[in-house]
Amino acid sequence: MLESDHNPDTVARVAQHAIEVGLGYEAVVLADRTAMPAWHLEFQRPLDPDDQDRQLGLDTYCVVLPTGATGYGCLASASVSEQRLRLTFHADQLTELGLTDPTLEIKLALEAASLEEFVNGLRQVLGQPRGPALGGLLT
Repeated sequence: MLESDHNPDTVARVAQHAIEVGLGYEAVVLADRTAMPAWHLEFQRPLDPDDQDRQLGLDTYCVVLPTGATGYGCLASASVSEQRLRLTFHADQLTELGLTDPTLEIKLALEAASLEEFVNGLRQVLGQPRGPALGGLLT
């Protein structure tokens, strides 16, 4: 589902950014459509990680793929430029995430305000001490 840059399913038309204080996380979500999306990609970070989170390595961001596979600290880099999101995953996490290619590109067919909200939210979720290298609009 998000394996090929030439697959039309890799076009994100919806982006949302939310901070869920009561649930203790911040998230940014991309999807192909609002109602009943065929796929979605989610980036999350805990708002207030505790000692157990730190011991388990869960005190960083995570990426939730459309398959449900979740990787903590799994990105080597992330960038947004020219209406494209480019993610590069750490090679040692590809099998766990069910990916064969370390690079994933998604076309961003978002209105200007949605793109800005997405970029700002993604910067907040990923931009932390153990986050990936950020490029393009994310820097």
